[in-house]
Amino acid sequence: MSAASAEDIAELLGDRADDTIVERIANVGATLDEVTEALDDYEDELRFGEERLPSSVRVEEVRTILEELPAEDSDLAGEVVTADEDEDEDEGLRVVEADELEQPERP
Repeated sequence: MSAASAEDIAELLGDRADDTIVERIANVGATLDEVTEALDDYEDELRFGEERLPSSVRVEEVRTILEELPAEDSDLAGEVVTADEDEDEDEGLRVVEADELEQPERP
């Protein structure tokens, strides 16, 4: 298989990666399958905390680069959610400070 193109990598990563990261991954010479494997391993580690051993040196190099992606939060369904999207889900909720809580009267 041939090395993944920058265009393929950019499409796979979507809005999460800038041109610099895409070019660095392309320069590794990994195939699209290896980039996909590295991304899947990276996302699984973020979601479940289990690190997988890379199947090749190129997968390991891509994983190292992917670790520089902006941090994202995971929701309970396992989907990766950016911090902005997570705030939308909490609309209408607010944090109540302890001094704002009503204290029951004591007899």
